[in-house]
Formats: sequence, C-alpha cells, structure tokens
Amino acid sequence: QQRVIVRRVLAKISQRAMASAFFDWLGAVRGRREWAAKVAKSQRFIAAILNRHLHDTFTVWLSNVEDTRRLRRRLEACLLRLTQRLSFAAFERWAAAAEQLKQERVLVRRCL
Repeated sequence: QQRVIVRRVLAKISQRAMASAFFDWLGAVRGRREWAAKVAKSQRFIAAILNRHLHDTFTVWLSNVEDTRRLRRRLEACLLRLTQRLSFAAFERWAAAAEQLKQERVLVRRCL
C-alpha cells in the first residue's frame, strides 16, 4: 500500500517536472519564434528603406536623363538655326557678289 502511494507521489512529481520542463521548452520555442518574427519584420523595414532610397535615386537619375535629352534637343535646334543662318549669309554674299559682277560686266560691255 505504501509502495503504491510512493509510486503515485513519485509519478506526480515526475509529471510536474516533465510538465514544467515542457512548458519551459514551449516558452523558449515561442520566444524564438517571436524573436524570429521581429527580426524578419525589421529586415523587411530595412529593405523597404533601402528600396525607397534606390527608387528615389533612380527617379532623380531618370529626371536628369530627361533634362539632358531635352537640353540636347534644344542645343541641336539652336545649332541647326545658326548653321542655316551662316549658310544663308554666305549664299547671300555670293549672290550679291555675282550680281555685282554681272552689273560690272554690263558696264564694261557698254563702255567697250
């Protein structure tokens, strides 16, 4: 009878010890999971910050490219106008010189 009582007492003590160990282990596992979830959340936050920085940098670069292209088109248009004006001025000088030469030839023919 006493042996039965002792066995029961020992069984309860060992069950409590196993239950206590199990709950300690369960708490540690939950703690690790919570820690892993917090680490993952912080990593996503940092990645979002980096992605935002990359996005902002890309947006600035793209804006600079568009500005450069716009300025290059304007410069090409200005250079084209300048070239056309210079070409027209040279043609006008040639046309004026040819006309004057023609008039001088007429005068020379009249004189002869």
